[in-house]
Amino acid sequence: MDAFYISIGNNDVPLSYFDEDPAKLKAVKKFPPFATWASSFQAHPEFSITKVDIQNIDWVGKRINGVKASVELTSSTGQKTVQSVATSEVAAETAVVLPVTAEGHVLLNKYMSLATLGKPTLQALYGTVSASGEVSLDNATALESLGLTVSADSLTPLSDKFFSCSTDGSTEKIKLYRWAIPHPSGSPLPLKHGDGELVLIDAGTLEDKMSTIMDTNSVLVLALHQTK
Repeated sequence: MDAFYISIGNNDVPLSYFDEDPAKLKAVKKFPPFATWASSFQAHPEFSITKVDIQNIDWVGKRINGVKASVELTSSTGQKTVQSVATSEVAAETAVVLPVTAEGHVLLNKYMSLATLGKPTLQALYGTVSASGEVSLDNATALESLGLTVSADSLTPLSDKFFSCSTDGSTEKIKLYRWAIPHPSGSPLPLKHGDGELVLIDAGTLEDKMSTIMDTNSVLVLALHQTK
């Protein structure tokens, strides 16, 4: 395959880097954490990657030690969704959770941000998974109000491996999960909490309410590093 494309799921996805060096792009595609992440989408067609922009390559001699990428994520119908990865400063694996209903809706946090000029931002749920398997998600109270309680056995990793989430020597680890949830019952959505609310998002909602100003934020930022 051309160095400027990578196979993710059932698509040949454009792969870019600022100096457009084919040798570097080929090395990135062979980098084990990056290759593992890309292959994980084969089993999860509801999450489709349409563009990958390599932002930084961390080299140790001639060996890649880390890759940071900006990734455009769309729904299976081709409508763009807005996802972001947030990290935690606790000594546990950071869990970025994508809850999906049987109908294909995704449960996300919706909040307003000055950084997006007052347009709503949609963010994946996140929290931590301890070594003993205990799961702690932000906005857990809001989830419980819907009758939803997440546990380790209800999460399916999008990849079997975890990745370091920074290039500054941090020991934090990050892992992406899919959480198959029933259609929320009890309190109707949206459910307000703190500075935002929980909402079920489908392609039509995104198409109707998201303006082009969101394009710059429609990325899932990944910092992938080899872990032992």
